[in-house]
Amino acid sequence: MCDAGLYLSFPCMPHRQKVFGAALVFVGVVQATRIKALLGRPLLRTLGDLSFSIYLVHWPVIFGVVPMLLQRMTPTLGAATAPAIAVVVGVPVTLLVAKGFSYVDRAAIAASRGIRRAL
Repeated sequence: MCDAGLYLSFPCMPHRQKVFGAALVFVGVVQATRIKALLGRPLLRTLGDLSFSIYLVHWPVIFGVVPMLLQRMTPTLGAATAPAIAVVVGVPVTLLVAKGFSYVDRAAIAASRGIRRAL
């Protein structure tokens, strides 16, 4: 049950209201020429191409690589510096792992399309 004082909190909204709001945001972005131009830039297009792979690999990096780095760096760099460096290293590691996984993803999509055509 949602607290009446939290009326602006998204988790309190019914599911269809969230879906409708997301659809309106999508339509707004599609209609905004400046936003479309920004999203069409090469760096953002590359990130868009990798987005599914990033989605799949970011948790293992966040809960595997980053804590390992944090544990190894904290004794020498200290509790203030080590977390910042671990996060800064975690982002490119996520992107590299996602790039590698994107080849697996593309091969799976191609295989799926081949099977669908064969059926």
